[in-house]
Amino acid sequence: MHRVYRVDSSSEIKKIIYDEKIKEREVVDQNFRKKRLAWEDGETCKNFKSTLSSSASGHDINKIIGLACGSLSLPNNDCAASQTALLVTLRSWLKERDQDKIVFCYIQDPLNTPVDKEVLADVGFEMIDDPRGWLEADEWSVVLSVAPNVPVKEIIADIARPAILI
Repeated sequence: MHRVYRVDSSSEIKKIIYDEKIKEREVVDQNFRKKRLAWEDGETCKNFKSTLSSSASGHDINKIIGLACGSLSLPNNDCAASQTALLVTLRSWLKERDQDKIVFCYIQDPLNTPVDKEVLADVGFEMIDDPRGWLEADEWSVVLSVAPNVPVKEIIADIARPAILI
């Protein structure tokens, strides 16, 4: 699939013009909270934490990067909420494991909106613009990208060898 976005070419910063209505912050917050709680109560989340504890406990990690996870504030995008909930779980796991270490958390997606920026900030993630997400990847990073429309693994392999690539 190849997506095309309309861009405001009159401004210096080329911002996407959204065809769909962006949800209100309160609605996005509430929807994400529900999705996150459902994820955290599920068996898959427990298995994910168990896998992290058994396979990643020895890795020195100080950064989480979500690439092409989608927008929480655009309609019909439950995948974005699921991926973001997984990233929040990963952040919590690292905070518990390394209580004294600062963990930097970033999300980069061209579809992210100002509403996404606020909601992501509430859960400890900074929304960043391309190409910074790619440039942040290093051997102390966890990089997550599920079903992107860009070759994330290939690009990351050319830049760095992260501690974990999901």
